[in-house]
Amino acid sequence: MRKATHSLLVTDVDKAAVGSAWSDVNDWRVWDTDLECAKLRGPFHLGAAFVLRPKGGPNVKIRLERVDVLVGYTDLTRFPLARMYGVHDMEETPDGLRLTTTIRVEGILGWLWRKLVAQKVADESPTQLLSLVAFARQRTAALTHA
Repeated sequence: MRKATHSLLVTDVDKAAVGSAWSDVNDWRVWDTDLECAKLRGPFHLGAAFVLRPKGGPNVKIRLERVDVLVGYTDLTRFPLARMYGVHDMEETPDGLRLTTTIRVEGILGWLWRKLVAQKVADESPTQLLSLVAFARQRTAALTHA
């Protein structure tokens, strides 16, 4: 696995709700059950760095390489002699909103980091997309009924 991509098509959530959920890094643990915590100080913008801690794992520093909240974002995790990119996109289609996550690993020791980290992250992507959508729906419903 040099690259793994997962997509989900939804019809009952809008881009603004997904973008809001994406950009609220400090609440990722609410919908991503594999996280102990995620912390971003300051705004969700190009170049910002945040720290997340997978359950049972160490803190991981991640940098935002591309950000357009209503289109998507790319994050970068650096490992010794390798880099892992998480590419998160959304696209409006005639059939609904398509959410796509791609995990890509590059570098001399990419094969090692794919085995140690990236394959698990890629395998969890379908569940994370479903949880993200449920969280975005819940936020939309709460705002609508407030």
